[in-house]
Amino acid sequence: MVAKFSSISTRKLSKALTVLSHDKSMVATSDSGDFHKMGKRYIMLSMLGTSAQKQFRDTRDMIINNMLSTLHQLVKDDPHAPLIFRDVFKDELFRLSMIQSLGEDVSSVYVDEFGRDISKEEIYNATVTDMMMCAIEVDWRDFFPYLSWVPNKSFETRVFTTESRRTAVMRALIKQQKERIVRGEALIEAADTTLVTTEWAMYELAKNPDKQARNIERLYQEIREVCGDEAVTEEHLPWLPYLNAMVINLYGCNMNKKEWESPEEWAPERFAGGRFKVADMYKTMAFGAGRRVCAGSLQATHIACAAIARFVQEFGWRLREGDEEKVDTVQLTAYKLHPLHVHLTPRGRM
Repeated sequence: MVAKFSSISTRKLSKALTVLSHDKSMVATSDSGDFHKMGKRYIMLSMLGTSAQKQFRDTRDMIINNMLSTLHQLVKDDPHAPLIFRDVFKDELFRLSMIQSLGEDVSSVYVDEFGRDISKEEIYNATVTDMMMCAIEVDWRDFFPYLSWVPNKSFETRVFTTESRRTAVMRALIKQQKERIVRGEALIEAADTTLVTTEWAMYELAKNPDKQARNIERLYQEIREVCGDEAVTEEHLPWLPYLNAMVINLYGCNMNKKEWESPEEWAPERFAGGRFKVADMYKTMAFGAGRRVCAGSLQATHIACAAIARFVQEFGWRLREGDEEKVDTVQLTAYKLHPLHVHLTPRGRM
């Protein structure tokens, strides 16, 4: 996040976001002004831009290989038990965000305010999960401004405790890595939004046998035609149009039936076959465009597409029985309320 200057947005923030964003003195890198442009330029050059993506290419390959190794081991340990996809994916994404932000994967850190070392899981909760949950906390005083003088102790305790814990952990990370600058936004973008994207994609692919046969097998055959027996890499992605159409469809946000046939259905093929120009397809994506385009869109697309392709290349996917209609969401980024539980079958055994 870029600090010290207020956002160009004039929209009044909720009480929770006011506290968590330091009253808009901590703002998104898309905001205007020379200071913000300089900050965004630095972040793009060092972390999220094209050159930075080349620098972290080996790290992205490593985390995808780690995910696959973990999934294979879990299947080997208990072939009949459903796996919690989120746990495997989350751990590796957070590893990437730590390496990008701090220069190394931090397994623990001593926090002065806590008087003890905290684990990597606690770091993740304090900097990502708790922040996203707290951001949607509702203060009834937001709806009745004339009663803003009335205390709301339970709300204030939750929000201020979350903010103080985040600040304490970030301060500890900065202290441990004095030679580097910690950017909290990078932790959330790398560890949360990419997870949400990929988890929903795999849910849709594995949701029922008919859709799996139509979507997963079509994608698998496309991968076989392009890659043969080789593992999918980022270099293969431009040659996998169905995969690209599938990820674009995942971000579909236009539900107007006059514009889209059966908009409520997950149908990647609607974007295949050259029916849309690239610019038109990006209108349906959550990354946005122009001044407020998501700074991490390039990295998110690389990780999500490569990971989905490798997952389909290595395994057959099937949802845990009874999970087909579990589509409730939580948090600001449409986090899946019920973690994805799947049965995996290695391709060699299918």
